[in-house]
Amino acid sequence: DRTFRWTRPTSYISITVIQSTSHEVTVWMSNGGRPPSVDPADVAIYLHNQRLGTVRVGDGFAPYTLAIPPDLAARAAAFGDPVELKLVTSVWNPHKVLGTPDDRDLGVMVDRVTVR
Repeated sequence: DRTFRWTRPTSYISITVIQSTSHEVTVWMSNGGRPPSVDPADVAIYLHNQRLGTVRVGDGFAPYTLAIPPDLAARAAAFGDPVELKLVTSVWNPHKVLGTPDDRDLGVMVDRVTVR
């Protein structure tokens, strides 16, 4: 039912349309079933190089919404090109933690993003 991408320590998403009246960004994420022995899935979210805040992502996909300050929305809309949404995530490695063959550094699973 879902499509997703894993984040890495730093991941980027291009926001192709943002209005000067945009007031929030919502990212649907899951921690991907992190074992309790690893750091929690904390994600710092930046829009157009400005930090919006940090969320702790839990089990199962859920929406995480952060406010976009009006001055940031105006600057991003005036930029013209796609605007960067940056996710900085604590990661874990299934091979190191669980002994599985998967040796990727995994952050969180991202399903979709909306800007309103």
